[in-house]
Amino acid sequence: MRKREILEQYRDIVLEIKSLERQAEFLTRDIGGPKPIRGMQLTGMPRGTNDPEAAALQTIEDENIIHDIHMKMQELNMYLDEFCRIIESISIRRTRNIIRDYYASGMTDEAIAADQGLSASRVNQIRLDYLKEIDNEK
Repeated sequence: MRKREILEQYRDIVLEIKSLERQAEFLTRDIGGPKPIRGMQLTGMPRGTNDPEAAALQTIEDENIIHDIHMKMQELNMYLDEFCRIIESISIRRTRNIIRDYYASGMTDEAIAADQGLSASRVNQIRLDYLKEIDNEK
């Protein structure tokens, strides 16, 4: 597998894991399923659900998402060594940071630009220049 393909696969998996984590957060926070016990509430209405069927469905959904995240983490680990070698081979620090943030952290060019003090178009240019460079390697 070529370097570019490894970087792209790695980013795709990272983004999928983030999506699954957002789904898990949505289900536990916004749907009103069973919540972990945090302490006794002295005021207000109780949280969670008293419906056993809804609680069972929520638990199954939570377990499925946790399983999916675990499987994606295992898939990500298959690429980790090669990904790290690619990152370590980048001699220019700013390029290395941009590539790492984009592919390993799933950040957008705009978010990287804000973090690095650059314009989004400059981040995009640096990233694309690096991709052209590795595409030309044999």
